[in-house]
Amino acid sequence: MNLLLGIILGVLLTIGTAFMADAFTTADVTSQTCSKQMVNWDIAKERLHETTASIETGWNRLKSSFRSL
Repeated sequence: MNLLLGIILGVLLTIGTAFMADAFTTADVTSQTCSKQMVNWDIAKERLHETTASIETGWNRLKSSFRSL
């Protein structure tokens, strides 16, 4: 249990640190062409949406297979 909690906490700290670093560096950059972000947050948002939709589809398929039993 401690290992799982440590992994989740580590992932959240990593994402939070990257977000904060991007928020502070883009505030200093005045040119749109000179953005120095570590993460492309638009792509990350799209991939998160795709992943959650895939998980939801799989979960619904699993639930329907158990209901038919």
